[in-house]
Amino acid sequence: MCTLLPQYLIDMTKIRLILLTAVTLLFSSCLEIKETYTLLEDGAYKMEYSVDVGKAIGLFQSLSDEATADLATFKSADTLINYSNIFSDSVKKNIDARTLSVFANTNLKLKMDVANGVFLAKINNEGKSINDLLFLLENMDDLVENGNKKVMNSFTPKKPNEEEYPGESPALSNKDFEYIVTPTSFERRLTETAIERYKGRNMEALANILSDPEMDFNITSTVVINLPRPAKSISNKNAILSADKKQFSLTANVIKASGNPELLNFKIVY
Repeated sequence: MCTLLPQYLIDMTKIRLILLTAVTLLFSSCLEIKETYTLLEDGAYKMEYSVDVGKAIGLFQSLSDEATADLATFKSADTLINYSNIFSDSVKKNIDARTLSVFANTNLKLKMDVANGVFLAKINNEGKSINDLLFLLENMDDLVENGNKKVMNSFTPKKPNEEEYPGESPALSNKDFEYIVTPTSFERRLTETAIERYKGRNMEALANILSDPEMDFNITSTVVINLPRPAKSISNKNAILSADKKQFSLTANVIKASGNPELLNFKIVY
C-alpha cells in the first residue's frame, strides 16, 4: 500500500506483490483504476475494469539501477485469457456452477512490458440479469483472487524459496461495499465495518504522503455507469452526469476516500 511505500522501495519482493495485485479487480493504492458498467433495458450488463500500473513502475524504476534491473526480469505479455481456462478439470469439480459461469464470461486482457513501464490489465465480464451483476459485485474479490494467483505467477519471477503469491488486503475492496441494484436504481455504500476500520488513520501522515512532490501519486478510482435511460436523480455531489443524463461518473482519490461515505457512496435512480 502507498502508506507503507518506504518498505516497498527497499524490498523488490514487495514490488512483485504490488504488480500481482494489480489484476485483482480491487480498489487498491498506487494504481489508476476505472470500472465501467453498461446496463441494458432487459437487465443484461457489461462490465470492464481497467487497471494501469505504469506510473508506479516508473516510480520504482527511478529509485536505482538495481530496481530497474530487477523490474527488467519480468516477462512481457500481450494476451487474452478466459478465466474458465485457468483451472484444471479436477479443480473445477470443487467450484460451484454459478461461479464457473461467471468465470466463463470473464476475460483478462493483459499487456505487460515492465522494463518499459507498461502494465495494463483490462478485465471484461457480461451477464444476462441484475442477479448476475449482484453476484459478481458481491463475490468479485474471491472470484478473481483465484484466477490472479494462477495467471500472474506465470508472468512474474520469484525466488526459489519464496512462498506462492498469497494476495494482499487492498486499501479498499468490493467487500467494503454493499450493493443494491434494481431495474430502476444502482446504489453503492460503504459498510459500517469498513467505515470503522478507517477511523484510526493518521490523517497528518497521510496528508504528508499525498503532498510529497517526489512521490507524484495520482491515485484514482473512477466508476462509470452507462444507464439504459436518463437518470432522475443522483446522490453524490461529486459525481458527474452527461448532458443526456445517461452516463454517471464518479472519481475519487482512493487513499483520501477510504472509509469516507461522502466521497464513495452513491445512488442513481433512473
